[in-house]
Formats: sequence, C-alpha cells, structure tokens
Amino acid sequence: IKGIPPFLNYVRAISGLDPFSALFAGLPPLPMPTSDGIALTQLFGFAVSEEFELKEWLPRVSIEVDVSDGVLLYASFSEGVRNGNLNAPSSVAIASGFNPVRFAELRTHDQDSAETFEVGAKAVWNGGKFIANAAVYKTTYKDPQVQTSVPFVLAVNGPDVDIVGLELETIWNFNSYVSAYANLGYQDAEFDGSILLIPAAAALGFPFDLVEGNAPANAPKWSLSAGVDLNVPVNDSGLNFIGYLGYQFVDSSFSTPQNFPSTELDDQSYMHLRLGVESKKWLLVAYASNLTNELAYQHIEYTAAPFVNAQGKLDNAVIGGSVNRPRTIGLELTLRL
Repeated sequence: IKGIPPFLNYVRAISGLDPFSALFAGLPPLPMPTSDGIALTQLFGFAVSEEFELKEWLPRVSIEVDVSDGVLLYASFSEGVRNGNLNAPSSVAIASGFNPVRFAELRTHDQDSAETFEVGAKAVWNGGKFIANAAVYKTTYKDPQVQTSVPFVLAVNGPDVDIVGLELETIWNFNSYVSAYANLGYQDAEFDGSILLIPAAAALGFPFDLVEGNAPANAPKWSLSAGVDLNVPVNDSGLNFIGYLGYQFVDSSFSTPQNFPSTELDDQSYMHLRLGVESKKWLLVAYASNLTNELAYQHIEYTAAPFVNAQGKLDNAVIGGSVNRPRTIGLELTLRL
C-alpha cells in the first residue's frame, strides 16, 4: 500500500483473523489478540506507559470580614490541577495516520489547571428566616483537556478558557412548616485561542474548528432552580405530612467545543414532586421526577467528517446522542431501626 509504513500492511492483513493461527508473508501469528491496542502498540516499538508525576502546591487563600451579626463578606483565591494521561492506542494510531512522530505527540495529553478568584457575601436576616449567599467569580483554565471527535476519540490540550460568573442562593423559612428556596447562576465562558481538532476541516477552508470565542462543551449561560418544602404535623398523631415541589431550568449549550450548530443542546426545564407521610420509625413517599415528561438531548455525538452548512458555517453530522430520563413515578419506604 503506497504511502503507508510497511508495518501497517501486516496489521491490516491479520486484523480480524485468529491471532494464533493466521500467517502472513511467512510471519508467525501474533502472540496477543489483535484487538489489544496496547499490545499492538508495544509490538511496533511505541511506549505504552507513561509516568505522570504531579507535585505542586495548590494555594487557597481566603479573607472573611463580619460586617454585622448576620452579614459576612469574603474574598478568596484557589488553584486546582488535573493530571495528564494516556490516550487510547487505537485512537492515537488512527488520528496520527500511523505516523510514528505524530503518534508520539498524540500519545499523551498534559495536565491542566484552574485559577479562581471569588468575592461574595453571606447573610442571615430576621432570626434565620431569610438566608442569602451571593458571589461573583473569575476562573481561568490553563491548557484545558478537550476531547476530539469520533472515530478517534482522544483528549488534547486546548486554548485557555476564561469564565466569569455569578451565583445567588436564597432560602426563605416562612415558619416551622413551610420553606422555599431559589438559586440563580450565570456564567460567560469562552476559549481565548483557536486550535484544529479535526484535520478535515482545513480542507474546507477552515484553519481551525475550535475558534477563539467558542464556548466550552456543556457550558450553559443561565441556570435556575426553585422549590417549596412542606413538613406539617397531622394533629397529635405523631405523623407529619411532607411535600416538595421543585423546578429546574438549564440554558442551551453546545455538546462540542467546536460549537457545531448540529450539536446545540436546547434549554431544558424540569419539575419534580414528592408527597408523603413520616413518623419517627418510618417514611413513606410517592414521587414523580420530570413531572411534565420533558425530553431533551443531554449529549450529542458527531462524526469526524465536517461540512459547510447552508449558512456557510462549519458543521458536522450527528451520529448519536443521549437523552434525559423520562417521567419516573415511584414509591419509597424507609424504615428507621
């Protein structure tokens, strides 16, 4: 086969045959199953193990100031790190085009790190009946590990990611029986550089498929949750009626760091309900998750064959995906011994 290293002829020739009986060009059978990517990689002289030594000080500094009996202000800085790792040998072989130099480059991905600055406030008012926590933060991911597409799924280190966000949490304790909460989150996340993850995109006139300004995968801008809890005594029976009604909203996002239009996930809304009776010795609860039976993609998988869509944007064909759990109704009994 022209342009392909000689060792690949042998690999392809015996692929799918019984490794203990197949003979090709006078060579003995392979001493391992041909599906064993590590063994094949080792057979062709590539390293299949790597030592990742991670010794770093991870600082965390926080300053807190009590401005009153019920209000606290704080500021913090923290740093985190995630070790590098090996990519699957079979994926590396395909992605490298069986080029030994490129194979060595893609065999591993390096560690990434995150630095976060946060300022916020925590407050308790009216004897604990109202609790509020608010924070704004800025996070920088350095050399983030991003995933390329199928069929050669592997991780590479991409451009840095900058995230600016805010969080607001509130709790209302109306009385001994009724409480409610509401939480709001916002984040603006984007890559500050470009990289080519799918080589085929370059042939379509796109030097990069992950471009500066793209959002990371699964990074919705807005999120919201709210709910009401009940715990009401039933006369003097020793029983309590309990209930919960909750709502959750997650904004739209992309399932891929390239932000392919076909991999955009719709915004999602869910409601959950729990009703039951409780005593000191047992708890009986009926529940319904995803009460309105909403259906939405949680993840979308795509091919390694990009194309230019009718709007002139780089896109990719969808080959699969996963959806959320449908409406689930059940009954729980808990015994306290």
